[in-house]
Amino acid sequence: MSNLEEKIEENIFLRAIEFGMRHPEGFTYMEIIKSLNLKEESNEWKKKIIGKYLHSAYLNARQTKLLEHNSNIETPFCW
Repeated sequence: MSNLEEKIEENIFLRAIEFGMRHPEGFTYMEIIKSLNLKEESNEWKKKIIGKYLHSAYLNARQTKLLEHNSNIETPFCW
């Protein structure tokens, strides 16, 4: 495996998107943290990234329901 392939494989954004695509029915914060093996304290910044994007995805879904139009909050979990 090349250095670039290793970097792509370890990219937290890509791993989170892949997890989300495998779970279209939904998932919890703890499920994604456990699946991505981010339980250790050394992964705090990665957990914050996941938490931020999940929060944004929730706000997008809520705003879409309430206002009947798509939100403009950017997150890789909403398409």
